[in-house]
Amino acid sequence: MGDRFTLPVLPLRDTVVYPGVAVPISAGRPGTVEAVQAALDGDRRLFAVAQRENVDDPEPDVLFTVGTVVRIIQTHRVRGGVQLLVQGESRAQAISYQDDGEQMLRAVLLGMDRQEPRDEADPAFQALDRELRDRAAELGTRRGVPAEALNQLIQGVDEPGPFADLVSFYLELPTPEKQKLLEILDDEERMRQALVAVERELARIEAQEEIQAKVQSELGERQREMLLREQLKQIQKELGEEEEQSDLDELRERLEALELEEEARSEVDRELRRLERTSPQSAEYQVIRTFLEWIIE
Repeated sequence: MGDRFTLPVLPLRDTVVYPGVAVPISAGRPGTVEAVQAALDGDRRLFAVAQRENVDDPEPDVLFTVGTVVRIIQTHRVRGGVQLLVQGESRAQAISYQDDGEQMLRAVLLGMDRQEPRDEADPAFQALDRELRDRAAELGTRRGVPAEALNQLIQGVDEPGPFADLVSFYLELPTPEKQKLLEILDDEERMRQALVAVERELARIEAQEEIQAKVQSELGERQREMLLREQLKQIQKELGEEEEQSDLDELRERLEALELEEEARSEVDRELRRLERTSPQSAEYQVIRTFLEWIIE
């Protein structure tokens, strides 16, 4: 913790800025535009802090107390506001928020220092750093980030603590969870929590891919079954068995209308498929049909 200082407040909706990360921001609310102008008239610094609620006019109780001191890198005036590019510099904690100017807030702040690891040469710490980098790279690849851009991003940050901040920023997490990561000052603990979040996101992506593959497979099977059924209808038409097929269609509809347990439904569907593939003149056909009609009754 250092000396107290004050900065204009940049309230953020659904965004948590981390030290070391460059973030584009659209400022359109009157209080935010006023804060940006105050920063431009001074040392170009703002206190970027997330809102607890998505409201247009955030009061102090809507803002978290821990945020990031950012510096304005670029500005571009647009209709209704200004586009910013800000660079996160350091963590800070708001001791209080005060009204200033016409609509903006100013924060009284204390700087917050990261707790670096006692021994970066410790094998366990190095293994944690390597695992976080490897899994973050895998997550980027699964998300479709180009390899060259991904390598530049990962290799561009050598220090483990700042790299954990970079990973945390790009994770698809709710604002309260990102805020918790921002508030962890111990580098090693933040790296662990970031790794857990990466693993969860990888597991979610893998589960989604498995579901999509299963759905595609089932759709493929159904399409194949429909095609074969149409071909069977044509064959039966040529053989003069259309009336029998009509009976099967009616039987299928009656079976589909039944409320059955999953295991029973699976057995009925299997027997119905056997019936459709069996010649009506065979004894097996009559046995299967009798069984299915017994189920209906």
